[in-house]
Amino acid sequence: YIHYNKLKSHLKTQHTNGVWSPQDDKNFVNQIEMELKKVYTFVQVRQKALISRIDYCESVLRDYKEIPKTRATAYDSVADSLAEILIDVDDLAKFHGLNLAGFEKIVKKHDKWTGGDLKSYYFGRLLDLYPLDKQRFDVMIVRISDMHDLCRLYGNPRSTNAYSQGGDQTAFERATNKYWIHPDHITEVKAIILLHLPVHVFNQKKQYESKDAAVSSVYYDNENFDLYQGRLERAKGAEAIRIRWYGQSDELNDDVYIERKTHHAAWLNDKSVKDRFRLKESQVNDFISGAYSADNFKRDLEKKGKMDQISIADNYFVAKGIQDSIKRKNLKPMCRVFYNRTAFQLPGDQRLRISLDSNLTFIKEDHMDGKQRR
Repeated sequence: YIHYNKLKSHLKTQHTNGVWSPQDDKNFVNQIEMELKKVYTFVQVRQKALISRIDYCESVLRDYKEIPKTRATAYDSVADSLAEILIDVDDLAKFHGLNLAGFEKIVKKHDKWTGGDLKSYYFGRLLDLYPLDKQRFDVMIVRISDMHDLCRLYGNPRSTNAYSQGGDQTAFERATNKYWIHPDHITEVKAIILLHLPVHVFNQKKQYESKDAAVSSVYYDNENFDLYQGRLERAKGAEAIRIRWYGQSDELNDDVYIERKTHHAAWLNDKSVKDRFRLKESQVNDFISGAYSADNFKRDLEKKGKMDQISIADNYFVAKGIQDSIKRKNLKPMCRVFYNRTAFQLPGDQRLRISLDSNLTFIKEDHMDGKQRR
């Protein structure tokens, strides 16, 4: 662990004595760097050890596939090993979080008591050298989830369909419950849930990476915040309109979802619904401005010939409704939201999904006051 009490005591003593020379500051910064290197290296070593244990379980299950009549007890044994690994992942995550908070707190105390600016050096230079803040555990959790689900089914793979993998379904009837989870308990809650529901990986075309957990959204509203007020008041027909993308946007991942949530939608017997359609990133600005109309979108879908007429009509209905709202209500991008999401769902069964979001960041869009704010 970070020697937090030792660092704090040293700061307090020097501050009380009213002496804090440039050499004292240099020595203190060196101590912070040594402590950060120590903790970062420790977490790296422990992660590698956990990955080795996960690799071993994976190799055992791979051998089981070659033995058609592997006994259920063999899968149960691997499931028990995976549960033990989960406990250790949770312990390491809590250790990591506690130390990360310790470094941030001691840096803050240094600047408060000495009037210096260790914060900039810590978040710049030191975390570049030893990126403790970028160490993640989700990749291990996803791998454990996949194997635990295989053990639960005793080697029989689950069936999947396009909807379960984030296909082109346009409308989702919504009934949701939301809960706050203390940051200290996030990994523990993930571990408990995955024993009952597997982790849902949105992009099945590639191996899961930490960056795949990212969800980015831009919410639209007008200067009176009419959409926001309507949602707060739960008014009939109240809308939330946003654009959303998953993971890191690049040439291999350039899908953007244009989404609308409607409270008590008139066209759905007053049920609440989330509907959406998909565009390429290069089409989004033209769609928002109206240069690429819903009619253009419909014609392009018909030319591609990959959807039936009912699906095309559903996509057109959503696109036309969103484009009309943007124009009629004078909507503009107002707030950008970023977070990391871990979702849990049975493949092919959308009746229940549990999403756990962490590391939330809210950013004003630039046009609001000329600069971004976090």
